[in-house]
Amino acid sequence: MLLNHLIAACLLVGPSDQGIGADLAAAVDLPTSKERQQAALALSKRADVSLDDWLQAARTFGEFVEHEAGIHVAAVDLQVGDKIEHTQIHYWVPESYDPKKPTPTLLALHGAGGIGLSEVQTWQNVASDLNMLIVAPTDAGANQGYSFDEREQLAALATLRWLRRKFNVDENRIHLTGVSRGGHLCWELALRHPQHWASLAPRIGGPALAIVGGRNTIRFAANIAHIPLRLLQGMQDDAKMIVNQRLLFTRLEEVGAVDAEFVAFETLGHSYDLAAVNFVEFFGKAKRNPLLDRFTLRTLSPEHGQMYSLQIDKLDKKAVVEFQPRVDPNLWNNWGHQQKAEFIQIEADKRTGEADAIMTSPGHIQLKSKLVRKMRLLLPSEMLDEKGRIEIQYQGKTQSKKPKRDRKVLLSYFVEHFDRSFLPVCEIKLN
Repeated sequence: MLLNHLIAACLLVGPSDQGIGADLAAAVDLPTSKERQQAALALSKRADVSLDDWLQAARTFGEFVEHEAGIHVAAVDLQVGDKIEHTQIHYWVPESYDPKKPTPTLLALHGAGGIGLSEVQTWQNVASDLNMLIVAPTDAGANQGYSFDEREQLAALATLRWLRRKFNVDENRIHLTGVSRGGHLCWELALRHPQHWASLAPRIGGPALAIVGGRNTIRFAANIAHIPLRLLQGMQDDAKMIVNQRLLFTRLEEVGAVDAEFVAFETLGHSYDLAAVNFVEFFGKAKRNPLLDRFTLRTLSPEHGQMYSLQIDKLDKKAVVEFQPRVDPNLWNNWGHQQKAEFIQIEADKRTGEADAIMTSPGHIQLKSKLVRKMRLLLPSEMLDEKGRIEIQYQGKTQSKKPKRDRKVLLSYFVEHFDRSFLPVCEIKLN
């Protein structure tokens, strides 16, 4: 019913009583992506609102109020996929929080059997020094350890969405951490949804490696090569997990990761020392750049196929989640976990979609892809040259285009991400 009223109001000629900012907020707050996209389409048809008007509304999006400092807890009904989950969310508001200023934020994920409060308490002093918000959901599921269920990823992202509508969050300073179960989830969110994070700090948790069930995220290591990373890990912990961690760091080194450190504690088991890293300095320096001039996106599904200006829409049939590696059974049975893991990763690489983007200067971009059939460039004005054109080098050809500025492109993206710092105004489809 709310969506029908919103669409009807959007199609009226003449601004709404509350202004286009309120109309945009109503579209952002619709519960499902399908409803948000329908509303975005309706908004884009408004004859009385120009693209520049929508851009201004997007840049200034959000009405925020003052909040009492300290630790808080909220009982929230989160839209997680196609279901509602009743979730308890703990969050921390620093003394110096100013609703008029975008504020750095830490999404912190607890361990098995824990609650969000423990993560708030872990990071409270660091957050206070940085004037940083903390948001820490308590898992609404069985809470018996990470189950590699996409629901857990969606619930964490829904929590972040909830906080960003409540507080003036700096989209370019959203940091991600997690411990144990939350450490595993931290890796999943980082590797499958890399476009959100300014920095990563998983603790005693590892990336997944398995052939079945889609539990292989090491194959996406290149996605986070541009994101500052600190892993805190006791070296007497689970040996197979540490092999997986080491393998991922080897992959990061191979793709030229900018700032990735494995902080090892040789005498500790499933434990770590938070003081080993100056997190005030680490978080304080880290900042996401949505206009990144060079990055790699690896994916196996269009749902996880978006990073900044690049959207992968269709993959080759050879890009598969599960596969049966061909190997001599005698060799396989004699290999240890590390040899098996390295072999699986080589085979997984052959079956993973990949796109590489290099922007040499505004209006000039080089693209390469593997096992990608269709993709799009979503371009803000800053990525075009002074004449609104872009030259694309792709598949051995160079094409020069002057894409049409389109309200639908802007609004379709914004209702999902409400990212005030990345506002695409045109798109180019590539096959």
